[in-house]
Amino acid sequence: MNENESNAKCATPGGAAGNSASGMCGADPAFGRLPEKVLSSASARADEQAKNDVNDAMDNMAWNVASSLLLAHLRRCRQSGKYGWYSHKVCTRGDLRACLQECAGNSNWLGVLAYATFLLMRERLGID
Repeated sequence: MNENESNAKCATPGGAAGNSASGMCGADPAFGRLPEKVLSSASARADEQAKNDVNDAMDNMAWNVASSLLLAHLRRCRQSGKYGWYSHKVCTRGDLRACLQECAGNSNWLGVLAYATFLLMRERLGID
């Protein structure tokens, strides 16, 4: 590529070809500059959107991991004979709270998730 071809790619609005002093296409004063306040505001919005995108992605990942682990855990528990978290005839909310506390004390976070979910569901469903 010769110098004329290179300069043609950086033509200014007035038709003159050439690179600006900064060496960047489009940095010619004829284009003007956005005020710093606008640039920083746009940058802040982009940063905020990027942060929101990361938060959404991490929340979705946490939900997907937690739900699949919990479902597998519940199936294993059911196969081992456990059942009835939804029935006050099988266990009370107090029983579920005691199991939750025991799991928390043992750093069994999947158990904590399970018992907290059971308690939440019983509350939402109005069971005892």
